[in-house]
Amino acid sequence: MKFLFAIPTLFRKDRQEIINKCLIRLKYQCELHNISYKIIVVCNIENEYFKNWKIKSDNIVKKVCGVKYNLAASLNSAIDEITDEDYFCFIHDDIKFLITIGL
Repeated sequence: MKFLFAIPTLFRKDRQEIINKCLIRLKYQCELHNISYKIIVVCNIENEYFKNWKIKSDNIVKKVCGVKYNLAASLNSAIDEITDEDYFCFIHDDIKFLITIGL
């Protein structure tokens, strides 16, 4: 099974740490449970913070939607990236994943 996770965001300076924690924990859970995945972080508009944000994983992709304050457009732009994934999952950028060990 392959998963495509879409995380729409406005990516403001004060949200970077929250988004990074969300990505780290989501990535950890996928790898812990041998889930094949791709994560697309979709920013409505390309601001300075999103443009300069460095990603250190091949499984995480940045994308700019180009439509300000439009969640549906962000999700649709992520759906356009589906290749061979079986599942599409929408995640808010401030969601917290529990770190579980030994499930």
